[in-house]
Amino acid sequence: MSHENEISRIGSMIGMTPGDLVRRIESRGQCTTVRELIEQLESCDPDALVMFTANYGDYHNTIQALPVATVEESDSDALDITAYSNSGLCVLGEGDRVPGENDDPDAVTIVLLGGMIG
Repeated sequence: MSHENEISRIGSMIGMTPGDLVRRIESRGQCTTVRELIEQLESCDPDALVMFTANYGDYHNTIQALPVATVEESDSDALDITAYSNSGLCVLGEGDRVPGENDDPDAVTIVLLGGMIG
């Protein structure tokens, strides 16, 4: 991504809540719903291991294959805006959550698939 595109991407997130960004991602068709995921999984071998892919972000754009170790239903209050992620979002750790700070009345329900690294 060029420097100008990166500045534009970050600038477009100013003043947004994590919920706003999740809704923008959804409106662009860049996110799958639980219903859609279940439909896609119905044709898969039920004993197959589940992994997800993510771009490592290195020079060669290495695609990682990470095992799905956890499935957690949450809401967009569990997320924060960050310039360090291609999605513009990061998951807040338990110690990073400040009661009342991320309370978005329009929070979006999300499902987080957690991978194990290392």
